[in-house]
Amino acid sequence: MNRNEFNQIIDDTLTEMLRLSIGKGGEYSGADDAFANFKRNAERMGLDPLQVWFVYTAKHFDSISTFIQDIAKGKVREYSEPITGRADDLIMYFIIFKALYQERINEAGGHVEK
Repeated sequence: MNRNEFNQIIDDTLTEMLRLSIGKGGEYSGADDAFANFKRNAERMGLDPLQVWFVYTAKHFDSISTFIQDIAKGKVREYSEPITGRADDLIMYFIIFKALYQERINEAGGHVEK
């Protein structure tokens, strides 16, 4: 893959991140708090929103792990969505992690416990 092709993947991925944020983000959280679903489920379960983030994120890692293991074994399987969609979801979840963490820093007055 040449650099232009790689840069096109980056551009396409950034466009997809915006699409996911607008589409799925509004569906899960609404307009007032981008992380309402993480906080709502954290409260229900007595967890921290970052723990909820981890569970949501791990699901996509599990799917990609299965995909990679299938390739290694030569196994052909029908997936519910393209694996690139799982990769996009993971990228979005890491952006959400950064934002959740930044929100925590902001709420702590710029300082977060180690």
